[in-house]
Amino acid sequence: MLHAMIMAGGGGTRFWPRSRTKRPKQFLTFSGDRTLIQGTVDRIAAQVPPERTWVITGEKYVAETAAQLPELPRDHIIGEPAARDTAPCVGLGAAVIGKVDPDATIAVMPADHAIEPVQEFRRALHAAEQFANDFPDKLITFGIRPTFPSTGYGYIKRGEHAGVRQGVNAAQVIEFKEKPPPEVAEQYVASGRVRLEQRHLRVEAAHHPRRTTREQTGDSRRRDSHCDRVGHARVARRVPRLV
Repeated sequence: MLHAMIMAGGGGTRFWPRSRTKRPKQFLTFSGDRTLIQGTVDRIAAQVPPERTWVITGEKYVAETAAQLPELPRDHIIGEPAARDTAPCVGLGAAVIGKVDPDATIAVMPADHAIEPVQEFRRALHAAEQFANDFPDKLITFGIRPTFPSTGYGYIKRGEHAGVRQGVNAAQVIEFKEKPPPEVAEQYVASGRVRLEQRHLRVEAAHHPRRTTREQTGDSRRRDSHCDRVGHARVARRVPRLV
C-alpha cells in the first residue's frame, strides 16, 4: 500500500520575517486559506488517506501540526527530539511505517511545496508508485528540467530509457552532480540531458536498503519532471512545481 511521509521540520529562516523558529513556513498561508502543510495533505488525499499519512516534524511542532491536520491520527505525527536533517528523518519515518506495513511503498515529500496542476502531480505519483512496486529495490526520485544554469542545486544526468507507466517515461540515472561550478552548470543545461535534483520528493519501498538517500526543490513554472532511482530507473513527465 502507498503511504505518505511528510517531512515538516524547518528552522523558520527561509521566509523570515514571516516565518520564525516558532512558526516555520509549513504553517503559513501564501495563497488561499490553506497552509502549506494542509495543502500538501490535500494534494495527496485522493491517493493516500489519513490512516496512511505520516508527518515527521520537530517535537516542538507536534501540537501545531496536530491542530492544522485534525484528520490525521495523533500517533501519525512524530516529533523528533532534535533536528538531524533529511537522512535521519526519512530513516525514522521508514522504520515506523515499516513496522505497521512491512510491504509499504512510501512517498516521501516536504510539507512546504506548492505544486500545480495537482492532477498532473497525482499522475506522476501514480506512475512512481507503479515503478516502485515493479522495481522494489530501486529508489524513484523526481527531478526538474532546468531553465537556467543554477549552481545552487544538484543535477541528475539521465541515461537509457527504462520504461513507461501512466504515460510517464522512465530513464536510468548515470550520475548525480551536486552544485557544479557555473561553467559545468551551463554545459548541463545546454545538453538537455540533465534535470535538477528534486530533493525531498521520492517514492520507495519501506524495506529499501538505501531508503535514507537525499533529494531537492524546484521553481514555479511548467517543467519536465521525473522520478529517478539513485543510479537506476527514473520516471520522466510533465509536472509543474512551485516553491
